[in-house]
Amino acid sequence: MPSSRPEQRYRDILAEIAFIFDATRGMSFEVFKQDGFTRRAVERSYAIISEAAVKLGSDAEHLVPEIPWADIRGLRNLIRHDYGEIDYQTLWEILDSDLEELRRGCRKALALLSP
Repeated sequence: MPSSRPEQRYRDILAEIAFIFDATRGMSFEVFKQDGFTRRAVERSYAIISEAAVKLGSDAEHLVPEIPWADIRGLRNLIRHDYGEIDYQTLWEILDSDLEELRRGCRKALALLSP
């Protein structure tokens, strides 16, 4: 459930990352590209992650500056407005290369926010 509390926003991002990893476990890019249900589910999770990043605002950059928050925020515009132009290779590369770093960054932010 969406929350105005930053801690919950980071938890929301972590939950979506876990969902993406579960949904694509053992899947190759070729299978992902052909599996419309999984692609749409991953797109939805990316949109939620992006929206949570928007709601975090500039505090995210202060807590975890090594994460490209502007890029994460921008992803929702691509998914929402340029949906016909989505490059599935790019979505896969985010999954393969960037989500683990984002997960570490969100865990770091939660540790910094928890007394």
